[in-house]
Amino acid sequence: MMLRDSEIPVPPRCWWLRRLTGAGAILAIALLALHFAYAHHAANRYAAVVADLTRRGEPTRPSDFDDPKITAEGNAVEDIRAAVKALDDAQVNDDEWTLLDHDWPDLKLKTGEVAPIAAVMQRVRLPFAAIRNGRSRTWINWQITWPTDGDLNRVDFGIFGSYRNLAMLENAAAAYQHTMGHDHEAIEHVRDLYLLARVVDQQQVMIPYLVAGAIESLGNRTLNEITPTLSVGTGPNQASMAEVREVIGFLLNDAPRMELYRRLTIAERAFGAVSVKSMSPSPITQPFLDLQAVRLIEAMRLSVDLTSESRFPKAEAISKVKALTKPADTIRNVIWRHSIIDMSRMPLIEFRMRGNRRLLAAKLAIAAYRTEHGGSLPAKLDDLAPKYLPRLPVDPFSATGDVIKYRPDLPRPCVYSVSENGNDDGANHAATQPGENNWTQPDAVMPLDSPGD
Repeated sequence: MMLRDSEIPVPPRCWWLRRLTGAGAILAIALLALHFAYAHHAANRYAAVVADLTRRGEPTRPSDFDDPKITAEGNAVEDIRAAVKALDDAQVNDDEWTLLDHDWPDLKLKTGEVAPIAAVMQRVRLPFAAIRNGRSRTWINWQITWPTDGDLNRVDFGIFGSYRNLAMLENAAAAYQHTMGHDHEAIEHVRDLYLLARVVDQQQVMIPYLVAGAIESLGNRTLNEITPTLSVGTGPNQASMAEVREVIGFLLNDAPRMELYRRLTIAERAFGAVSVKSMSPSPITQPFLDLQAVRLIEAMRLSVDLTSESRFPKAEAISKVKALTKPADTIRNVIWRHSIIDMSRMPLIEFRMRGNRRLLAAKLAIAAYRTEHGGSLPAKLDDLAPKYLPRLPVDPFSATGDVIKYRPDLPRPCVYSVSENGNDDGANHAATQPGENNWTQPDAVMPLDSPGD
């Protein structure tokens, strides 16, 4: 008798194949369900942390940092761009740059340096004029539209080397004018340096901020070296008391810099998180990247909080920031930790700069006081307020909010900060050479005489 096809028994191995196929299908469905749940969890986590930041009023997307659109008129950025172009057109040669990129004790030129630097100053007048014009402008606006994926490599920040060259030029001009006894112009060139720093740091992200900090530090060093022999008065070549007060007011005005420090820290977090999320378009890897972005945001929370501190954070807080922003290279941290810098250095950089500005403001005020008191030092800092100092500068490294210290009784009278250890060591400063790092010493000391004395 013939069997129909449907009645022919299936070999046993085919039943196992069917079972394996069925089990594989069930496993695939389970994995898809798990992936869907994982993706849903990751997306919800990311949405929740972003919503929390939004409730706190903190920007979370690159577009939140876009500069408002304004006309070029009244924008100091256009003057800096014009200065860069004018300097490029001037074609300063290597020998001239070697001459300009130089440290001068007391910011006084040597006899053989005066004529060559005077020749360069004469030839490159346009960059000076452009920067000086920038000080009268209303706005500082780079007109940047930030990439939605957080890729800062596609942003035109200008050429940082050109900003450095402008700073070197202004520093040399200040030295030249001070050497020639034109202290009014010397102070104006220092103010131009500060304007250049303010324009560069308004690009609102970390690298321009650090470049601007270097330019500001050059301005501070220049002013520090000019101050002991600065001629203040009403003569045509003297720095006026009004100019000195304006510079002191700038040095003591921490608010714009503190706001910028906070905003760029938030920007570092926002760009880092978006950059991590945008690394792969695959729906398979997206949940993992979402959670990496969440961990980056959570790791940056303390860094953002510390930007509001008016006093240097305690060592434990700095150590915690380092542990958060640069943890061990594990699977949980493998991607996001490489998307941000070690933020534990930032409070140190910011507070050192804040301390330098306050010490320098006091030193400049003392120089102005001496001009009007026959060269005599004030007995105490209180004698400077309010005529020479609008208020006594608080030491940002003092845990108790004390003002900076003043020692007129030492062989080298000085103002100083208690520095990073927070202890008043009586102006103990082991560094003896100009240019050594004040802030690694027991106290950060700024002598009132010339660095070369």
